[in-house]
Amino acid sequence: MKAEETTPVRYVQPDDWDGSDRRVNGDQETVNYLGNSHIRLWYNNQTEGYPTHHHGAVEIIACLKGDYTVSCQNQVYHLKEKDLLFIPPHMLHWLMGSTSGARLIMLFDNTPVTAFADYKLISARFIRPLHFSASKDPVLHNEIWEDMNRITDIYFRHESMWELNLYARILHIFASFGRQTLAQSNPFPGQGRTAVQKGYDHFTKLLTYLENNIQHCLSLEEAAEFTGYSKFHFSRLFKEYIGSTYYEYIQSLRIRTAKELLATDISVTEVAYQTGFNDLASFSRAFKNNTGITPTKYRSLTIRER
Repeated sequence: MKAEETTPVRYVQPDDWDGSDRRVNGDQETVNYLGNSHIRLWYNNQTEGYPTHHHGAVEIIACLKGDYTVSCQNQVYHLKEKDLLFIPPHMLHWLMGSTSGARLIMLFDNTPVTAFADYKLISARFIRPLHFSASKDPVLHNEIWEDMNRITDIYFRHESMWELNLYARILHIFASFGRQTLAQSNPFPGQGRTAVQKGYDHFTKLLTYLENNIQHCLSLEEAAEFTGYSKFHFSRLFKEYIGSTYYEYIQSLRIRTAKELLATDISVTEVAYQTGFNDLASFSRAFKNNTGITPTKYRSLTIRER
């Protein structure tokens, strides 16, 4: 791979990994985490890109200098210096490269993060990449950029308890994003923080229920009853809290779950059934509309050596 300079001393890996042996089978990458951890972070100054792939880890790209272009399914992101891009697990993406510059790339297992009820609201919006730039939201961007600087220091110093300290920073990033999301919404105008928090609690419980019962998702009327709101009020509040309509969310949750199941040995027909689709045809149609490829094609790209 071409690079504009050697890796700076501060970014030398704690082990002897140099990034040259990234393991991709089909289009699924088996992440080479550091040691027995759940994280890998590295300095990247390659001018060449990296072909279409996906993995079970969250990927963060932080531009240190220069521009960088990333394609995630049907969306192209042109990152400027100090921009950050968070890519959800199992999303097909292509690092298109740059003529110069450098960036940090981090992969981490978000399973520990998903255990928190607060993350439910964030995951509902993290169905597409999150792009943070100073031009869009300077306050939030600066907070996340500073967290990434601390994550980098913690990772490469590799002192005792480094992984716990690093995950604490990851949690802080998501908490910052979640607070901003709530602050920008106005679900209960004039009713104060108590009403907002009460609604938040209702919706996080609903999202937890839906994730655990994806095969038998609630109808709009049932979801409204679950939260204690009228159908009309529920629809408005759901859009405010989650950022999409109820049925858009259900569809995205089903597809996200299907991607995880397609990386296993479960048949495509069984994946359709377990994610709440009535038949294989409707599942295939919805999956292709969301990802650009059929479930069978996606399955062929996720076959691992056994």
